[in-house]
Amino acid sequence: RQTLCATLSPKGNGQDDTASIQRAIASCPAGQVVYLQAGTFIIDDGNYLLLDKSITLRGAGPDKTTLAKTNG
Repeated sequence: RQTLCATLSPKGNGQDDTASIQRAIASCPAGQVVYLQAGTFIIDDGNYLLLDKSITLRGAGPDKTTLAKTNG
């Protein structure tokens, strides 16, 4: 899949990125890509990401984009 429907940057400063990633997933048409730029994306406070259709969630690379849970 090559067509990008969204490109996201991490909020930084320990802020939770879950809602912005989930909004991008929800608005992305099937067969397209949500691209996460390099950095650490925080998924906290009991949140999770739901991939409920055929899209790709792609990062900048294995040592560049991280999904992290910082509160246990």
